[in-house]
Amino acid sequence: MIRTTLIPALVFAMLGSLGMVSGASAASVEPSCCAPKPVECCAPPCISYRDHHKLFARKCGSCAPPVKMVMVVEKPCTNCAFEVPVCVPACCEGAPTVCSHPGILGRTVVEYEWCCGFRIRMVFTRCGDLIVHSYY
Repeated sequence: MIRTTLIPALVFAMLGSLGMVSGASAASVEPSCCAPKPVECCAPPCISYRDHHKLFARKCGSCAPPVKMVMVVEKPCTNCAFEVPVCVPACCEGAPTVCSHPGILGRTVVEYEWCCGFRIRMVFTRCGDLIVHSYY
């Protein structure tokens, strides 16, 4: 019985002498497991772009320059959202259809296709980088 009452008293006395406890009971000292955990920072991936042009593809009837867009994409392994800048032909109107599927070598592929025939294929590599393919 002496052993169980003496150990908490010694711990409380040591904490009080170190200035960690001032007039509080030993029960009010918060253990480290209850402390809030830091949130991981989601770093944006390294993005590379590859353009693919078809030989006999129909082009837009407009001579307008491409429209710059920013697409918000979620990284599969971390579920962190980040922005990917892309250029879309001026004739593409409306929202694209979106299709996501697993690719080869453990990659995740997300495809965006507009009704004008323009297509963007985003390939997330296993190491977290992103390759953006655009097809005219």
